[in-house]
Amino acid sequence: MIYVVGDLHGDLSKIKKLHEDKKLSKSDTVILLGDTGLSSTYEMFSTSLKKQLAAIPTNFLCVRGEFDALNYTTYTESERWHLHITEGKIHDNSYKQKIWNCGKGDYEEAYPNILYANDGEIFVIEDKAILTIGGACMQNKQWRSDIFGIEFIPDKPQKAVKDKAKFNLEQYGWKVDYVVTHTCPYEYRPTYRYIPDLNTAKCFKRHYDNEKFLSKIRNKLVYEMWLCGHFHLDRTVGNVRFLYDDIYEIK
Repeated sequence: MIYVVGDLHGDLSKIKKLHEDKKLSKSDTVILLGDTGLSSTYEMFSTSLKKQLAAIPTNFLCVRGEFDALNYTTYTESERWHLHITEGKIHDNSYKQKIWNCGKGDYEEAYPNILYANDGEIFVIEDKAILTIGGACMQNKQWRSDIFGIEFIPDKPQKAVKDKAKFNLEQYGWKVDYVVTHTCPYEYRPTYRYIPDLNTAKCFKRHYDNEKFLSKIRNKLVYEMWLCGHFHLDRTVGNVRFLYDDIYEIK
């Protein structure tokens, strides 16, 4: 069985409850829609989360959230993210790449059941073709920059990622079963969730790159359901489903 889970931000209670209810096994896959906390600013925290997930006998496929792969212009060793991604690929000596269910991802040998999907990959899990694309505009970018004293570089889809996604979709005739992304296509943005006092509106006026790219993909793509996180809400609009508290089961 395939289960899709929204943002965790370091809180594994949804995963633990899912495991308790469904008795997850190695034949199951849990797709995490980004902002997991597995690449926290504090390495001891992220390592603890990884160990807890590794103890659950199932497969975790992680989509990249904007907090999972940030680069900054200035940082200290204690503040740096554990993962660094450019052009949709993790670059860290402790990570290796592998092909799993037709798609490419990165993993650590210590936690082999946790795979970080490369952006633009298509995985075939239980005969379901699933497109994965990460990234999003940070809604409260300026607020976080002010609090942590770190200048966050905007998370925008790289040309290499766009080209790879289009190439892979061409191989599938622009038809997949599911799309799993962190943010949503541009026209589906829940603007009522924006937080003006944290400069959210300013951020989105300046940077819609991820959402606009996903819209271009969606306009051409045939798919059954599009699943995304990022906005911390549970809502279905047509065949686009936002997840936060709810867990979506792909049968």
